Amino acid sequence: MMPTLQPGQRLGIMGTGAPAQQLATVARQAGLQVLSAPATPAGASNPLANPSVSRAFAQQCDLVTSVTQPVAPAILSTITQYTRFPQGSELTELSRDRALEQAFFQSLNLNTRPVQTVITADDVNHAIATLGLPAQILPIIKDSSNQDGISLQTPADVAQFSPLAGQGSYLYVPTVDVQHQFVVLATKAETGELELFPPVAVAANGRLLTTMATEMLDSDLAAELQQATSKVGQALTTVGSFGVAFLLTTTGLLYVTGLQLSLPSLTVNLSRGCNFTPAELHVRALSGLPLPTVEQLIPQQWCGFATNAEPAALVARRQHPDWEFDFSYRSPTDATLTGGVWVSTTDPERTKRQLQQSGLLNLPSEK
Repeated sequence: MMPTLQPGQRLGIMGTGAPAQQLATVARQAGLQVLSAPATPAGASNPLANPSVSRAFAQQCDLVTSVTQPVAPAILSTITQYTRFPQGSELTELSRDRALEQAFFQSLNLNTRPVQTVITADDVNHAIATLGLPAQILPIIKDSSNQDGISLQTPADVAQFSPLAGQGSYLYVPTVDVQHQFVVLATKAETGELELFPPVAVAANGRLLTTMATEMLDSDLAAELQQATSKVGQALTTVGSFGVAFLLTTTGLLYVTGLQLSLPSLTVNLSRGCNFTPAELHVRALSGLPLPTVEQLIPQQWCGFATNAEPAALVARRQHPDWEFDFSYRSPTDATLTGGVWVSTTDPERTKRQLQQSGLLNLPSEK
């Protein structure tokens, strides 16, 4: 049985942004010393890719955890030689490889989007004939270059794939009409105990997040989100928190679309509105402690706002005293974000309109 992480011991954190900051705060409250992995300068490679750096980091820590982004297998291999890594390699391997992730979901009989592996232009033409257009071609390894992929609207667009043909494996993913996107976070204890958080609806490229109370969701949809997440959690060998991403089409089909590491960026929304946060449960799981029952106190909507919206945020702060502002937020993926606001809500659409009227959120037009 894994030794309990005790106050005074050292927790190493690999990851950036608000989720890593929240985890560090919770860890310190638990009496742990926190060591952050060396930061990666813009445009440079991860310092931990150097075995001597990752070894030195691991040797300073009693236990290491990874948040926000998958870690390269070579780095994990070095880390696990010199310290404990209860999350294990399975979650990070699955979450960075689209093909493995897809096969994992299919092995659990979960509903996934139809995709096809393509290597050559002929493969793409076959995928078009089989799965149709429009579609995207995405690299199988998520931290590869060209993460935005190639968008195909007509057969003539296959020419865009020519420079990539034979350079590696890609996934052909047909476009679907999206009604909602959800992520469900859960925490798994060393004993196999599993605790789920309320679903979070994700919109506007992650800038608008809404925790959904049971009564705000169709009962069948709520049950399906919970059952699928539980099935994933029971199959994973990880210890700690993880996320499962979903896509609901306009025709009512629910697809499981991806795995997320322990504390993705949407964790910021779940830091309000529940009796416990994902960071708190993550630390308890890593410490070998039993998990508390998560209860939603009141649904929250979180909106990240850009630097140029700060004047509007200052006005809204006076107009809406019940809105909770944070001007210290920094996104690891979007340098334009400067802050965020939490709004308690039982009517997400009304709250979204209020945020738009306040100038904090400009949503793209919805299909």
